[in-house]
Amino acid sequence: MTTLKPNLPGLGTALCALAGMTCLNAYAATATLSGAEVAASVQHDTLHSLRGVMPRPDDFSKSGQHPARPLPWLDGPGTPTDGALQTSSTGSFAPAVGAGFDGVGQGFSGPQGTFTVNSAPPDTNGAVGATQYVQIVNSAFAVFDKTTRSVTYGPVATNTLWTGFGGPCEADNDGDAIVVYDKAAGRWVISQFAVTAAPYYECVAVSATSDATGAYYRYAFPYGSVFPDYPKMGVWPDAYYETFNMFNGNTSTGPTRRTPR
Repeated sequence: MTTLKPNLPGLGTALCALAGMTCLNAYAATATLSGAEVAASVQHDTLHSLRGVMPRPDDFSKSGQHPARPLPWLDGPGTPTDGALQTSSTGSFAPAVGAGFDGVGQGFSGPQGTFTVNSAPPDTNGAVGATQYVQIVNSAFAVFDKTTRSVTYGPVATNTLWTGFGGPCEADNDGDAIVVYDKAAGRWVISQFAVTAAPYYECVAVSATSDATGAYYRYAFPYGSVFPDYPKMGVWPDAYYETFNMFNGNTSTGPTRRTPR
């Protein structure tokens, strides 16, 4: 296992991997995992306030698309049939009228202007915090007031979170971004990969408070030439777990799981 200990007040900074598991330590200052191999992030700093960050003009012209990587066991000969595919509807599953509100997408506008997301698949995801809802659609995100449902920040390119950070995390806006909310710690965790060119990175931003527009602790974790595709994150009492499909070229090297404690 490799352990990442982030440089947060009262938190650790390490990234871990054991039998295909990667672990980001955010609660313990030291790792006590058996056989742990500790590796530090290659870069970390603090963004004092997201509210003070303005997107770059060229961010609004980017489509957010990146080429699809083939999955050998799905895209090659003998592709299995999807047994869970729904081919018919036996009832109505639509939510009640008025229960929803417009989210990030083509033509969506907010305090930071309009950002057109043109990614396929969109990889839409979001998380609910104490007073806010954060939605990410691949290459852009926005912050909503939970009570009024109005957008209070965004939409902006996802890599706006790494403005001033330098390197691929700031320069690339490659998508596959995810957001989760740690209710116990009152913290947002947002990550996105930077994979325009090797070496590849997973960029992680952890909020200092429950305000998604405030300060963030930012990190870059390297994967060399192994592509960390399809990241997904979960919040557990002991850690934040992030999984990937790891590709060395077009060959899968198996799943990897990263955890911040």
